[in-house]
Amino acid sequence: MNDQVNIILSDVLKPAGGPSGYLYNLRLSLTANNISNIHLISFPNSINTPTKNKSKIKIKIENLKKYFYSADYRIKKIEKGNLNLFSSFFKTFENELKGADINHFHLTKDLYYFKKMYPESNTINILTSHSPQPPYLEVYDILISEGYSQEKAEKIATFQKEIDQFAFINSDFIVFPCEQAVEPYADFLKENNISKEKLKYVITSSEKMKYSKNNDEFRKEYSIPENAIILSYVGRKNHIKGFDVFNDLASRFKHDDRFYFISAGIGPINPIEMKNFIDIGWTNDPGSIINASDYVVVPNRDTYFDLGVIQTMSLGKTIITTPTGGNKWFIDKDLDFIFFNIDELDSLVETIKTRHPSNAKKNEHFFNEILDNNFFAINYSKFYTSILENYTYL
Repeated sequence: MNDQVNIILSDVLKPAGGPSGYLYNLRLSLTANNISNIHLISFPNSINTPTKNKSKIKIKIENLKKYFYSADYRIKKIEKGNLNLFSSFFKTFENELKGADINHFHLTKDLYYFKKMYPESNTINILTSHSPQPPYLEVYDILISEGYSQEKAEKIATFQKEIDQFAFINSDFIVFPCEQAVEPYADFLKENNISKEKLKYVITSSEKMKYSKNNDEFRKEYSIPENAIILSYVGRKNHIKGFDVFNDLASRFKHDDRFYFISAGIGPINPIEMKNFIDIGWTNDPGSIINASDYVVVPNRDTYFDLGVIQTMSLGKTIITTPTGGNKWFIDKDLDFIFFNIDELDSLVETIKTRHPSNAKKNEHFFNEILDNNFFAINYSKFYTSILENYTYL
């Protein structure tokens, strides 16, 4: 046993949401902590992809990447014969994958195709799913929101469910950030007889959120009065993230220009039109919005463990959110959170109107002591060591 660990993602690593952003932060933490036995395997712009391999696989990987995200992939190409496409990715790193003690996958399809290619592999296989609900349900919702027919969406989602079920059943362990984050997966785990003993927990960490404009600069750019209270929403504008709830909340302040509402992101739900509602759309600088906000609203209907919540805490901002999924992990902490139920907006409106906003120093302190990115690789290293010390090889 050489305590060699691979973390695998058939995507590029970038400072964003989902597994790409999660592993981008982990890569930074591994480097900062000089941890050398944990390797990230991803598309070629990963700093851990050997230079000698980049030119050799560039064309194959780029074609594979386009294939993953094209409409053709979703409608015409999704079939088990995709195995030959994944072989371009896995065979490039075959020695590393087959020689490791642990392979940790962050997409169900990656574990699925790996096991199809290497059914005799005796590595410990770990899975982390980053979707706010089982991936097949998210795929279905996305396709329907993009205008695909129910028949086509169901066909694709059915195959995705096969992948999800295979990956969950055939993994040795499944990692969630906390016990509360399991909530959106409870029915799926029960349906597939996934035991609680298989579930492990490693809390998510993040880099401190960066921003390019300070509070005054941001307000000046968008003509927001200096004394106005800003409530912001940053993320996908869809039902499960609760953007419609944010719209509803904002509408209650339509004639109260002491309050300004800012939204950023893309999605199928449009922002409402009112004088004190500003929609920025897609942005590569969410930090400037968060930094200028008095409250950051995260009105999830279901959630896994929202990276945006952690990043907001790093800037010392008060968070308004729902007691669902991973959000529940924060409830018993002494933090600057306002929890509300979606069907009780009147009560939230009253709280916002009567509460004096202040710097959420508790949130920033908690981030620095518990969730700072420096701890990310350390926590994972301890987790992998524990698995290797206690795993019984069959």
